[in-house]
Amino acid sequence: MLESLLKDGVLTQATRKLPFPVAVTWRKPRDGWIKLNTDGALKDCGLAAGGGVGVTRNHLGDVSWGFYDYYGECSILEVEFKAVEMGLRLCWQSNFNKVWVEVDSKAAMLLCIQKDKGPLEVQYTLESIHHYTSKMDIHFSHIWREGNKVADWFANKGYMEKYFKWLQANELHGIIRGLIRIDKMNMASIRMMKEAQEEGGR
Repeated sequence: MLESLLKDGVLTQATRKLPFPVAVTWRKPRDGWIKLNTDGALKDCGLAAGGGVGVTRNHLGDVSWGFYDYYGECSILEVEFKAVEMGLRLCWQSNFNKVWVEVDSKAAMLLCIQKDKGPLEVQYTLESIHHYTSKMDIHFSHIWREGNKVADWFANKGYMEKYFKWLQANELHGIIRGLIRIDKMNMASIRMMKEAQEEGGR
């Protein structure tokens, strides 16, 4: 009976709908590059108050600097793009010309890569992002939220404190230093994935 079900694909089809574990690891950039991880935190669904962040690290996984900011009432896409734009602006001011930008929103990543105008509420910010891509060597990629824990910690900090702050590496303490160390050691986090999430989502 069991052998018959397997042969017909009945059990296979059922098990494909169940969540399965996937290892998610933050990756270091190449030597000479800086990696900028950004994130946004939005409280409540839809239009609500949000904060965004960026964290830069070198090829050893050491933090150069990080920032968090508070944007007030906005959409989740606005939060994501404002964080990327501010991160690139600070990278430019820091003379970082080769920047790997990693976000946990596939929609944001695709709009940055395709140089699309995007929805009306983010067009101005996207235009600024595209301006930096014309002046710098920038690579965009997506990472699942489980691999973006350092930026996620900053995002919640920005929402709670409700102001802009730029932090140097020696100003980071406690939990955030532990999360940075985990990334440097290439330790994976586990994400329970559904089949549909392989192509989209956060």
